[in-house]
Formats: sequence, structure tokens, C-alpha cells
Amino acid sequence: MVARVLYEKGIVEYFEAARQLRATLGADRVRVQLLGGLDEAGGVGVPRATFEQWLAEGTVEHLGTSDNVAEHLHRADCVVLPSYREGTPKTLLEAAACGKPLVTTNVPGCRETVEHGRNGYLC
Repeated sequence: MVARVLYEKGIVEYFEAARQLRATLGADRVRVQLLGGLDEAGGVGVPRATFEQWLAEGTVEHLGTSDNVAEHLHRADCVVLPSYREGTPKTLLEAAACGKPLVTTNVPGCRETVEHGRNGYLC
């Protein structure tokens, strides 16, 4: 996942999906990463203490921020963005340009980037 750590980006759902995948498939078979920074302004961001508590579980590896997102996308097997809403999600466009399968929510903005079953999946 490439996103700021905001509730509206579906960060809670991302961590929960990571927990379920690791429990089902085995922690040694699943590697879940997050590229993006905290944004606590405006009350929509996840508080630092909460985020650090989630990271302490070891379910998701936080990569911090990067000026070279494409480098991280090229190493990914797929890209997930469980947003509640988006304009045109740059993350998904960049991931598609890198040839990565997309997993995203069936909401305006996100749904326009995915041909379900062809280049990714809508949830």
C-alpha cells in the first residue's frame, strides 16, 4: 500500500486484511508493506501512538516515505488501496504502469482504474 496513514485510505482494513492473510496462509508466506507517512493534521489521520501499536504487532512493515515510489512498486507482487473514496488515485495509476495487479475498493476513482479480473480486483 502506498498512502498517507489516514483512516479514509482504508488503513484499518489494510491492517485487518494483513492479519487475516498471515493467519490463513502463514506469517512466513505473506509480506505486507506500507509506504507513506503519518498525517495527523485535521483529525483524519491515525494518531502516532495507535499507528505504532499496530506496527508493534509485526503484521505490516512500514517503509516510511520515499521520493522514488516506482522503485518500491517494481518490487511489489500487487498493490492494494482500500480507500473509502478517491479522485484519481495516483498510486493505482503508477502501479498499473508498473504492470502490477491492483486490489482496491469499488468506489468512484478507484473503480475506474481496474478492469475487474483483468488487471486487478474490486472489493
